[in-house]
Amino acid sequence: MLTDLKEMRKDPSKFKDPMEYTSLMLNVCPEIPTVLNLRRELLEKHLEKISDPDAQYDALFNELQFLMPIMKKYPKCYGLWHQR
Repeated sequence: MLTDLKEMRKDPSKFKDPMEYTSLMLNVCPEIPTVLNLRRELLEKHLEKISDPDAQYDALFNELQFLMPIMKKYPKCYGLWHQR
């Protein structure tokens, strides 16, 4: 698992869908900071590719919609609140 995360951080293009992988990981255990940091890096790279501000807003809004149910399930996971 950690080796996958390290490889994904080095070259996300080797993986089919890195955001989906991190989504699965967060649903299982949201308290792993490496997963949150990787997801943040992937989202930042994705936002850099988008020039339309509305599309950037939509991407950020979708991320928040993804995080909210996990945050409600694990309200004491401070890494999730920081990610938000």
